Amino acid sequence: MPRSVKHGGKRAPVYRDLKNFRSKNVKKLKKKRDAKTSCTAVAEAWDKSATMKANLESMGLTYNVNKLIGLPKANIITGEVDVEMMSLDDAKKQSTKVVVQIESDLKKKMASVSKRPEYKRLLPRDVEFCNRMIEAHGLDFEAMARDPVNVNQLTAKQIERRINTFKRSFRFKDTVTAE
Repeated sequence: MPRSVKHGGKRAPVYRDLKNFRSKNVKKLKKKRDAKTSCTAVAEAWDKSATMKANLESMGLTYNVNKLIGLPKANIITGEVDVEMMSLDDAKKQSTKVVVQIESDLKKKMASVSKRPEYKRLLPRDVEFCNRMIEAHGLDFEAMARDPVNVNQLTAKQIERRINTFKRSFRFKDTVTAE
């Protein structure tokens, strides 16, 4: 019959090599203190002697988004909800030069991304399918759906979407310039 008491016994005390323990903690603190960010505005305004929360608040950024927005506290007795929202004017007044610099960098990045043309890559069989359909039917998608070349039995809308992606691809540009 099994025993009803667990076999615990005494555990030996844990001895740490305090030198290694301290050096690991120092390394952790250094890693925490150094701001590793790709944003130059934050890196320049970072104060190594201050905490992360203090640094972010001095820049006009928030450390904890949940505390910034917060959930509305409902009154248990009446069931009413009190919500205090910060006006946009107050929020704009609080923005610092770090926030302004971050926003300007973001606008520059978005402008450069939007200028770049977007090209889609298609499989060779899709390119061949689209070329055949456009040569045979022009832009009549209903006729394309009934065509025997349409082996996968794509609907007119599916063919229309596929041809529109084909028009945004490199291959379409090549076929237009070749003609």
